[in-house]
Amino acid sequence: MLKSHPESAELAYVRARLAISYSLLGATGSAIELAQETQAQLADMDIQDSAFDTLINEWDAMLQVEAVKAAASDMSATAYQAWKATKNHYFPTHLSIPEGHEALKSSWQSMFNLGSEKIRRFLIANAIETNHIESTFLITMGVSSVLLKLHLLTTMKSMQDLICHGVAQGVIEVHQRSEIKEEDVIKNILNDTLAVSLNILSGSSSPSIYYFRRTTSSLLS
Repeated sequence: MLKSHPESAELAYVRARLAISYSLLGATGSAIELAQETQAQLADMDIQDSAFDTLINEWDAMLQVEAVKAAASDMSATAYQAWKATKNHYFPTHLSIPEGHEALKSSWQSMFNLGSEKIRRFLIANAIETNHIESTFLITMGVSSVLLKLHLLTTMKSMQDLICHGVAQGVIEVHQRSEIKEEDVIKNILNDTLAVSLNILSGSSSPSIYYFRRTTSSLLS
């Protein structure tokens, strides 16, 4: 409404009252901005209100005082927190642990230990995806397990086959955009990638990938 009829003296009055409301609510800056717009609108209509002009000047002086106080306060404030050793911070020492957490922890560790089937599959998937990201090679991937169970598909794509059956027994189906086409080269790359991952997970400090491959051949296959 205010924007639709800016030339209206009645609306100028409404804007002035709104500016006063802003000031009473403590929004002095917004009050001054709206009041100055109203002041300019009144001037365009050859209307001068000395009392309103005085009020705007008073608000402006108030805002200047507030700005000076805020600046002085900022100068004296501490802008950092004193360092305190971690051991001196408060941490809860008696956490409420839900019943059965030990059984859950044991079950989780048995499912996801270094020699588990789930970890084996995860590492193979990670090795394939790592080489895909690096564009070392590309193999086919993606098939619905539901379609396999319904016998609507009889074969899995290469990535799924390698994950399920291992690098040694898995089928390599090279994608047409792959720079490397040789099956034995791709399997050697996968085995090397797996060996590095196992080396990291096991915490081994041995620098020899090939030694590690020989000692973990059962997991790589």
